[in-house]
Amino acid sequence: MTGLIQPICYPQPYDDESPVGYLIRVCQANKFNNIRWLYPEEGKLFSLQPTEILEQLVSSPWSGFQNVKDGISPYCSLSPVDLNITVLRYCPLCLKEEPYFRVQWHLKCTTVCVKHQCWLVDRCFECKEPLKYGRLASVENCHCRYSLFDTPIQEIPNNVIRFQQFIDGVDTYFEGGNYWLSESLNPSDFNLRRRVQLVHGFSLWQPVEDNSLARTGTFSGFSDIETAKAYVLSAADTFFTDTDGFTPFLYHLHQQVYENQEDGDKLFKRFYKYFFHQIGVAIDPLYQAVEQYVNHNWQYYLSQKNSLFTESMIDRHMWLPLQTASNRFDITKSELKRAVAKGAVRSKENYYFDSERTLTLVYLPDVLKYLDINENLVNAVTAAGILGVTKKQFYQLLDSSYIDGEAPSKKSGSSWRVNRSDLKDLLERFTKGHPVLDDQYIPLPDAIRKIGNRIESPFIRLLQAIEGGDISTRVNPQLVGLRSLCLSEVELADWYSAKTVEDRFYSVQELAKEMQVLPGLITSLLGIGALSSYYVPDLSGKRITIRSVQQFQEKYVILSKLAKCSGVSTHRMKSIVESLGIQSIDEGVSDNAKFLSRIYYRHEMLEKKEIAPLVSSMKDWEYMG
Repeated sequence: MTGLIQPICYPQPYDDESPVGYLIRVCQANKFNNIRWLYPEEGKLFSLQPTEILEQLVSSPWSGFQNVKDGISPYCSLSPVDLNITVLRYCPLCLKEEPYFRVQWHLKCTTVCVKHQCWLVDRCFECKEPLKYGRLASVENCHCRYSLFDTPIQEIPNNVIRFQQFIDGVDTYFEGGNYWLSESLNPSDFNLRRRVQLVHGFSLWQPVEDNSLARTGTFSGFSDIETAKAYVLSAADTFFTDTDGFTPFLYHLHQQVYENQEDGDKLFKRFYKYFFHQIGVAIDPLYQAVEQYVNHNWQYYLSQKNSLFTESMIDRHMWLPLQTASNRFDITKSELKRAVAKGAVRSKENYYFDSERTLTLVYLPDVLKYLDINENLVNAVTAAGILGVTKKQFYQLLDSSYIDGEAPSKKSGSSWRVNRSDLKDLLERFTKGHPVLDDQYIPLPDAIRKIGNRIESPFIRLLQAIEGGDISTRVNPQLVGLRSLCLSEVELADWYSAKTVEDRFYSVQELAKEMQVLPGLITSLLGIGALSSYYVPDLSGKRITIRSVQQFQEKYVILSKLAKCSGVSTHRMKSIVESLGIQSIDEGVSDNAKFLSRIYYRHEMLEKKEIAPLVSSMKDWEYMG
């Protein structure tokens, strides 16, 4: 590639300097009128594309850009639609402190300065014209000679600071302890390209005044600072406030943008498709909020044909066809229609033009409430709903004699029927008289998931442990039935340890799943002898013993588990460990760095007073999950 003309004066670049900004700084030093003077007549034509300017600077040794390109390249290599390549946006205070253009100012989604907590500027305060790179011959003045340092600034709210910190990829948020997504939306967990994509998606659907929410076309919400302010403020309120702003956003987008609810349904359907494909389950609290909102507010029938919805989402959907509700809860259609007519059960009629039919949906919580008031005997599905358990767990309660019922027959119908008073007695047996929930307790479904299949019939075994006094419980009044039971996490861990079979064998995949790590890590630990495996004839293969796992826990510390125990990010914990001079176990071992760089000797950590108490407090339970 043809290099740039070497000028007489060429200052050294900053680590985060914009390539085109550097050329303007060179022009200023040499009193050139335009950056085009640095381009030879032959060779490639002048371009404002950051990637091309960076390549030309790197191929021009005098510029020194070969020494700083690694930090600048990720910005320059982004898609052109994500970059400002013609108009400067800048922070007057940053520029006054050190007069050079920062490469991050090229990002269209970057609209504020975190350091000075102000909006960036993209127009001259004097002549009001956009600050076009092609017309600038100085990093200090507009082409009209007005000093860029003198532009007044406008302050920004705290949630906008977090919005920009996510783009910048900081380790911790401003006042992050109060922020509801501080862990799930940790900037250091995403690379720059992904952070830009997410911020684009966060802003694209904001129901601000000038957003047409059109089906096609390039998003122009970040085209200039004044336009971007409304989108940034709205997105920051949705995703970066202390408390959940996402659920109110879903309601607004779905039910308040259009007067006609059918138009709102179409808009929300497009949003959900975008969310599913672009975000999905990557940010769990957002996904859970979408799932819960859809279950309660999407007044259409969901089935397995709805490929964008998970099986659990379909199972938990609150809007059922009237016929399905009639069959499931053993109530006649005519009675359900009477309940709808008198307002006891909410309903929605959907007309389908293709088949020329109308499908009536009913709201499940209303149906259950109606049945609770009007019937004493209930079928298995209704009973499971009242108890707050799955259908499988309901039958386990029957088999274990916790409840009694009338078996399926011609008289009772095709399902078990249970007396409501028996269900009430069972709930009182476990929930009455228990103190209110505190932070050291986890819900019964979470306890079952935590144990998994490592103990046979975990649901019944836990109920027996609760009745036997092995595990203390609290009650969460916001949950239904047995789901309201919350178990002491400490006592649950002790009980689990006592019940775990000592001669348990693990395959690589089973142990990786239980410890919630990559299978490659288990393989690497076997390779260096940190874990041991033996041939088990009955299983026709090698297996890892529980004793080997326990010995590993006594000797080593997994960084991600230590970070989880401390409440800080893995990235932050790694910085702390490295600052204490503690090296990972892969030091000097080749081919294992990918997996072993976050495993440390336990005794070395215990020798450091700064983290010894934290390491000592880690229990074996915290290695599993």
